[in-house]
Amino acid sequence: MVTSDLFASVVRDIKKVQQSVGYCPQFDSLYDELTPREHLQLYCRLRGIPPSDENQVVEWALTKLGLSKFADKLSGTLSGGNKRKLSTAIALIGHPPVIFMVSHCTCNWFVFSLIFFFFFCNNY
Repeated sequence: MVTSDLFASVVRDIKKVQQSVGYCPQFDSLYDELTPREHLQLYCRLRGIPPSDENQVVEWALTKLGLSKFADKLSGTLSGGNKRKLSTAIALIGHPPVIFMVSHCTCNWFVFSLIFFFFFCNNY
């Protein structure tokens, strides 16, 4: 059965699956005491980005999501929209082929538009 084969494959290769999925939760799960730059550095390390590439990935995410001017401000002081952008940037780390964006509002269309533009129209 295809479903059981897929499940067995997911269980067998769980680390590979985890590395292939980005997740942007409905409610931002950010640490108020960390800056956007620190969040991105943390998630780079959690996602296994090589230390030699970390700064490049962090700067890329800050630039592409329009967070550069807020990079060193505490996340607790960011607006709701900028917190959402930071959560999206975190989900994009490691260039996962699948990104789950959970939300009950239309604000995801804005975020989706940003992702579409930057990834598909901006010569990613």
